[in-house]
Amino acid sequence: MKLKFISMAVFSALTLGVATSASAAPATVNGGTVHFKGEVVNAACAVNMNSVDQTVLLGQVRTKKLANLDDVSGPVGFNIQLDECDSTTSGSVKILFSGTPVAGKNNALAIQSSASGAATNVGIQILDSSGNPVTLNSDQSAVYTLTDGTNNIPFQARYIATGQSTAGTANADATFKVQYQQYQNSVTDIYPAREGCFYPCGGEINENIENGSNVIFAVSRCTGRKPLACHASGRKHALPGKNNC
Repeated sequence: MKLKFISMAVFSALTLGVATSASAAPATVNGGTVHFKGEVVNAACAVNMNSVDQTVLLGQVRTKKLANLDDVSGPVGFNIQLDECDSTTSGSVKILFSGTPVAGKNNALAIQSSASGAATNVGIQILDSSGNPVTLNSDQSAVYTLTDGTNNIPFQARYIATGQSTAGTANADATFKVQYQQYQNSVTDIYPAREGCFYPCGGEINENIENGSNVIFAVSRCTGRKPLACHASGRKHALPGKNNC
């Protein structure tokens, strides 16, 4: 009896499985398209995806606050985040903003037209980390020093009156580019060094800045990076660390 019970149980399960399979055949229909967007860059950093397309909410501002030429609203902060930075590739960076400026004012974005009615006599200014208005469509920009890893570059935005403002929506768009700065041949780009240092571009020391009899700095002959190797007594050897030379 026990054996028969087991056999009947197996038979019943198999029968049920066949019936279920026959009654629940999968249905396949067209769905949609998934778009994958990104970019591979040959640069010192990667722009964080949250900085690529962001919205800065300036909120509501009373027309009384923007009643006279050059009146401004309170600033609202935002960041451009750069990830995985390598300071040996580039030591500094500029953030360049582009957009449609207010007529006769190259440091304020013009307000976009709106079906519901746009505010008039108002522009939007972007402020750098020192609080200075950013010049649009120009490579004139503050220079920010890069450190290894993540760098958050701070900015602010505010409304500015170009006359007696009137009420309405006050939106504008700006795009930005990241301009990485190369090490230059100048006394401002000097690195702690020993005499005889070699640079990645292949040149040796162009100029030594001496403190008494001790060489304390070296300037690269070419547009390059921090020195990679030095030689002593005419013998070149690699350094254990990038900042040793």
